[in-house]
Amino acid sequence: MPTPKKCTPAKSGIDWRSWEPWALIVIVVAIIAVIVTLVVTTSDEGNNLSSPEAQINPSRFDADSYGLARRDDNTLAIGDKDAPVVLIDYSDMRCPYCAKWINEIEPELVKNYVETGKLRIEFRNVVLFGEQSQLGARAVLAAAKQGKGYEMMEEIFKHMPTDDRGTITSDRIEKWAKNVGIRDLRSFMAVIQTDLYDDELAADKAEANQLSLQSVPAFLINGYPIVGAQPKQTFIDVIESALLAIS
Repeated sequence: MPTPKKCTPAKSGIDWRSWEPWALIVIVVAIIAVIVTLVVTTSDEGNNLSSPEAQINPSRFDADSYGLARRDDNTLAIGDKDAPVVLIDYSDMRCPYCAKWINEIEPELVKNYVETGKLRIEFRNVVLFGEQSQLGARAVLAAAKQGKGYEMMEEIFKHMPTDDRGTITSDRIEKWAKNVGIRDLRSFMAVIQTDLYDDELAADKAEANQLSLQSVPAFLINGYPIVGAQPKQTFIDVIESALLAIS
């Protein structure tokens, strides 16, 4: 009787011993390449760039904004002085677009970058819109002498419109000063009526002119310029690019 045919399953597994050495080398190299690709991809996905194309050439950045950032005596700043990225904000206290940036964009940058030690923000007064702007700028500098300059700047901008130039008066400044806890209001209000801080204001304006910044708001992020209250993602892309340039 003929032996019945059977469906015998094939042996499972691969006999690596039968492979040529060069073939094994190729496989190992391919595996390493895949691992490296995954690591790089994971690293890239760790940033908040809007797209890979949004990354700015590292050569466009300078950690100290060409000597303008990280002033030793700067009392108008928030964030670690040694933060890897410094954003310098040039603004006029009555500028509606400056107010828009401070009220709508700056808070998220503070949350995601300043509070995590990645970013420092430094403020510069650029008086463009007359005596009221000058008065507001003096109030910011006078508050800075009490360690509340950045708070005073934010308080003033909080009350400025974002569609037209705001109004700054002595009465309003006194109210805002109370809100941020300024001590000795009488002396504070007296000093902002003098020209005590005008040389400092002139120096900040001269710095902006030196950079050919003829309008506000304007910004330097590790030396990279942004003009105008651009969309939030524009600032994120530049900050992320600056961080990548360092790493």
